[in-house]
Amino acid sequence: MPFVTIEAEDATCTGSVVGPSYGSYTDPPQVPTEASGRRACFVKEAGEYSEFTAPVSFNAIAVRYSIPDAPQGGGLTTSIALTVDGVARPDVPLTSEYSWVTLRESNSHSSDPSRPAHRPTRI
Repeated sequence: MPFVTIEAEDATCTGSVVGPSYGSYTDPPQVPTEASGRRACFVKEAGEYSEFTAPVSFNAIAVRYSIPDAPQGGGLTTSIALTVDGVARPDVPLTSEYSWVTLRESNSHSSDPSRPAHRPTRI
């Protein structure tokens, strides 16, 4: 089935558009390195958003996101609000619990939360 891709960084983004970034994971890690198109809409504060008008009707949405881990590890949870045609839909829950990775000096994986790296997750 054909699909349409809409990138948040190409839509209205009231946060900040970051990237492009073409490097591998570096220290500190760069969020847009893992993003499609190597750019991302960085929404950090409550009230910031990405808004777009879909060019065709749709019945599904894929959201790719990354959120930081808790300071001592173990994950954080939050949610994003979803509005369709001005009507609020159920919030979309997000967690870093299953998608967070950290880096050592060698850029290999470790479990040290003081060395954070974003690993985008798609829901």
